[in-house]
Amino acid sequence: MRDIRVGSLVRRRSHGGDILFRVTHVFHDSGIALLRAVGVRLLADAPLDDLIPEGEHGEELQRGFPFRREGRPLLQAVSQSARPVWEKIPPWSSKTPETQAGKVLHVDGDPYYLELSLAAYRRAGVPAVGVSLQEPLMPRHILALLEKAQPDILVLTGHDALPSGRDPDRLESYRHSRFFVEAVRRARTAFEPHKDGLLIVAGACQSHYEEILAAGANYASSPKRVNIHALDPTLVAVRLARTSVSVYLSPEEAILETKSGLSGIGGIESRGTLRRRT
Repeated sequence: MRDIRVGSLVRRRSHGGDILFRVTHVFHDSGIALLRAVGVRLLADAPLDDLIPEGEHGEELQRGFPFRREGRPLLQAVSQSARPVWEKIPPWSSKTPETQAGKVLHVDGDPYYLELSLAAYRRAGVPAVGVSLQEPLMPRHILALLEKAQPDILVLTGHDALPSGRDPDRLESYRHSRFFVEAVRRARTAFEPHKDGLLIVAGACQSHYEEILAAGANYASSPKRVNIHALDPTLVAVRLARTSVSVYLSPEEAILETKSGLSGIGGIESRGTLRRRT
């Protein structure tokens, strides 16, 4: 296992190599590696002897994800979400009105995915502030970040997992769900209690959807404990940012362009944050 080191791209032999991972830590005493998925927001660990190095092909996938390897479908999805949605154009208006999209604060446990998300916001014309912060630190810093950014939409995501054999009803069973839950709770109770005053999208792969939603999120992952695509939370945020304050989006409409659909992200009817301006 000399080829397995921090930063290596690997697949798990026991899972048929279904997901590409990057090694983030190696515990040599126990022979275990901590893994973060490439493409989905999943955290895992595996014995070193279960890992297959991906090599140069994996590096190509990593450099190309997602705007090269999956570029067209994702860019089409971002463009679709970026189309302004309003109830009606005023009868006195002879042209499409100028608009101002809602502002996003995106806090992400994965700096690479944060970079991709910020690129998507720019493409969609959505003002966004991005902060890379490990999941356990989110509850401690979320209020200061909100006070500084004053966003309309908060996105909290990174990586998570429900390890095999754990009780899915217990919050403690999940790797990072408790941090998402506590950060959402603090944002909702200490910054903005009204769910139309601050829209919150939170969670990652296999996260405890019910607890995150109960803490005050408008949208959360993962109702069916499935893996979600790296940009699924971003696409929901773009949809909310580009929908008029006069329109309430159903959950089905909010997740329209996501790859995981309602199995991966669910939530409550929420008002958009797009405003017309003169």
